[in-house]
Amino acid sequence: MSSKPTTIESAEEALGRYGVYIVAALALLPPLLVAAYIVFFGVNVVNTDQWEFVPLLDRMYNGTLTAGDIFAQHNEHRIVFPRLIMLGLAYLTHYNVTAEMFCSWLITLGTAALIFDMYRRRSGASFKSLLLFLPAVWLFFSLRQFDNILWGWQIQVYLGIFGLVASLYMLDRAVGPDAWLAGAILAGVLASFSFVNGLLAWPSGLLFIALSRPTGRLKLIVPFALAGLISFIVYFLGWVYPPNPQSILYTPNPIGNAAQFFLINVGSPLALEKGYALAAGIVLLCLAAVPVLFAIKDKTLGENAPWLALMAFSLLCSGAITFGRVRLGLDEALASRYTSFTLLLVLSAYIMAAGLPGKREGRVRPIVYGMVLSMVFLGIVSGLIGGIHFGQKLHDTE
Repeated sequence: MSSKPTTIESAEEALGRYGVYIVAALALLPPLLVAAYIVFFGVNVVNTDQWEFVPLLDRMYNGTLTAGDIFAQHNEHRIVFPRLIMLGLAYLTHYNVTAEMFCSWLITLGTAALIFDMYRRRSGASFKSLLLFLPAVWLFFSLRQFDNILWGWQIQVYLGIFGLVASLYMLDRAVGPDAWLAGAILAGVLASFSFVNGLLAWPSGLLFIALSRPTGRLKLIVPFALAGLISFIVYFLGWVYPPNPQSILYTPNPIGNAAQFFLINVGSPLALEKGYALAAGIVLLCLAAVPVLFAIKDKTLGENAPWLALMAFSLLCSGAITFGRVRLGLDEALASRYTSFTLLLVLSAYIMAAGLPGKREGRVRPIVYGMVLSMVFLGIVSGLIGGIHFGQKLHDTE
């Protein structure tokens, strides 16, 4: 009579054991797909902004490169760390720009690993939790980022996001003025001096501390905020507003144009056309608010602090992009190079929604999860379509 339960138990154990391997294999497919995408469609051709990098190469080989050259402003950005990496790669590869693409790929892998570990610490590593995380992996490596994937210059975007995530990851472990806090501050500096949006790692980190620490916040907030203030001051030393202003300050009907631009930018990871992106942005903001409201109701803001901080960062990025680029028109809001920032909102909303059905019984939470999952699926599919189309077009052109 005991053989039947034993058989069922063994089947469940086998499912858990082999299921983890299956899910792990499926999780490896997206980064491998991106690597294959670079192999098939990446071209070793210097493009647009990269031509401004060529004089630095000349100075490096002539021995006249200075710290001022590294710190120099590029548009709004201080791309100190990307310049150092690109100079090193150029020296090793004789400036083969596909090396930059694969470096961005490696940085993205590292970022995904940190996000997964923060998820694992909160949800465990069971078959179910790993299965729920799988759509997040596919979204994070979405080919909707085709501009950033196939343009080595955009290493700055991936490095900035890595700095943000690494900062949150180390703040999650910091208990005071310790090595983890020092690492979080250094990661914030990395984000800040990789891309201008990286400066938003500081307010995002402060939000994370405020939400995740019921007590003892000041031991983290004070040094982290001070480091952020110093980073802002150093960043803007000698900073000049770029010529040919594209910001909201020079835009007719700034409120109406900015609202549309913002919503399209928010929805850009999920669509390839402005109308669909606008609708997706509105729906996504509404859906993302629901897990946040449940977190407030369930008193789980601390548990969800990493995802709320990533949400805040993504929305702040959309706001900054709107402020700085709205004059270029609504098509600019849809640009692929911004989606690495904006998909973080979708990713965070999904991870929070994935935890809803297990909190308590009811129909609303599974429905919310299903709706957010549908948005993620939409982003993955549109990314595949848009990425392959762009890659083929780029390869044929070059």
